[in-house]
Amino acid sequence: MRSIGSRIRIQSVDEVQASLDTFGDGVVGKLDGSRPKSTSLVIEPGFSYRALFQDVGARLASVKEDLVKAEDAHVRKLIQITDLKRESEGLTAGLYDEQVAVRRILEGLYGPDRGFEVAAIDGITPQELKRLSDQVDLTVKLLKEPEIELPPKKAAGVKVDFGTMAGSLETGLGEIVGVGGKLIRARKAAGQTVVVKQKATAGFDAVFPWAAQTVEGAFRMAGERDLADRIRTSRRRVTRRQKAEIDAAGEAPSAESSESPDGSEAEETAPPSSEAAEGDQPSSDS
Repeated sequence: MRSIGSRIRIQSVDEVQASLDTFGDGVVGKLDGSRPKSTSLVIEPGFSYRALFQDVGARLASVKEDLVKAEDAHVRKLIQITDLKRESEGLTAGLYDEQVAVRRILEGLYGPDRGFEVAAIDGITPQELKRLSDQVDLTVKLLKEPEIELPPKKAAGVKVDFGTMAGSLETGLGEIVGVGGKLIRARKAAGQTVVVKQKATAGFDAVFPWAAQTVEGAFRMAGERDLADRIRTSRRRVTRRQKAEIDAAGEAPSAESSESPDGSEAEETAPPSSEAAEGDQPSSDS
């Protein structure tokens, strides 16, 4: 969905353009037909208010098109971010579950007090992406190259393939890191679309009020007061929005946009797919 400010601007320019398309010819006829017959008045041969309305209409169409393109490009980036966040959350939940399973196996095999020496497992398994990634990374490295001689197994005859275990964790970690990189780049790109949208909005605001006022003035000169009042309403809707945005400058970002001006966001914390699983862990993981 487009932002409130953009919707207001687009609606207003559509209303003014509709007035030009519907009533412009009639107003042109009145203005051209009522031109003063003063001998001192020098008018370009063939002059018509139609050219003025065509020029104004073209300018309105241009600033609207720029705003729509910028707004739509920004929305597309936000969609990409939302999709990547959902993918990241799903991968994080899966890796969390696998890390919990690994620590249970190791602590069950060697004792809950040996998890740190065996696989850098200490405290509660983190759910937040960065901390979870850091712990899994250390666990993988220690499973591949133990730092100490592994203690005796509590259960004789049990065999654990540390290489396979590490490989599976490493695959999950790699997927998360890959999606995380895409998410960072998407947020940076969204920050750039914010800048483009701000420029398009500024360009719109530099043209629309005065273009609408020109049309309003021409309609009033033709005696079309009711039609001119409608154009004024459309114009004032935008200028009121401009004032509200200026007054709100420096305040906290509104809920209208889910990204900050530079496209960054607070780091996400993905919930585990099974909260109950963590609660059943040995005492060292609670």
